[in-house]
Amino acid sequence: MKKKSIISAVLIALTLCALTSCGNSKWLTDYEKAKKTAVSQNKYLMVFFSGNDWDSKSTDLKENITDKPEFIKAVGKDYVLVNIDFSQDIYQKVLSYDEETATKKETKEYEKLAEEYGTKSAIAKQYNLSSYPSIFIATADGVIVTQLEYNEGIDTLETMIERVASIKPSADKIKELYENVNSSEGADRVKAIDALYEATKVNYRITLNALVKEVPELDPNNTTGLLGKYEMQICYIDAIELAAIQDMKGASKIFEDAAEKGHMSPEE
Repeated sequence: MKKKSIISAVLIALTLCALTSCGNSKWLTDYEKAKKTAVSQNKYLMVFFSGNDWDSKSTDLKENITDKPEFIKAVGKDYVLVNIDFSQDIYQKVLSYDEETATKKETKEYEKLAEEYGTKSAIAKQYNLSSYPSIFIATADGVIVTQLEYNEGIDTLETMIERVASIKPSADKIKELYENVNSSEGADRVKAIDALYEATKVNYRITLNALVKEVPELDPNNTTGLLGKYEMQICYIDAIELAAIQDMKGASKIFEDAAEKGHMSPEE
């Protein structure tokens, strides 16, 4: 009877392991699901932006390194792997859709593809994506730690595994600083946001925009002396959005209005 109980327990454990992707044995494609998995497993995110059907470097990286079982097993101990692939085929299907001539089936397919592509584009914007392939290391909450560069023809499976492992201390630091933000209130939260902001590389601060915009409400009286600094950062965030739609006057006025509040230093 005992033997049967032990066998049953082992089978149940193996089944649960399979259902929950124990050991992160594959690349996921759903970003939000990957974040939830990273939270539940206390891991970090490895976000891989690729172009499978048009970018040779993406396919080379996958074939020689990231799709190898050795890579997935080694890196999966600390990271949840998620691949955001931008297919040229899907993009062309979205572009070629004609509302006037499309059948109901074609319209339904278009809506699904357009939503999928829109979701991926929003994620790419969060990561300030500028080239393919690109691999980012981030916390489970999506705060970028760093970008993992890939040199085609130079990098090997072993060197990439070593480089990923070497990033973990930096990821641990960013995670701790982010947790400090979540456990703080008022002026202390502003100071925690500032510590996280300063520890994050300039190119990756885009993932902190929501926190940056909290500062004026958290410290309206500027007790931390940081209000002017973050009013300036909010100006950059908002002005970039206006510049994207060619509203240069509106973008300029954002800075003028902020400067008149009197919180900025002479340098700012």
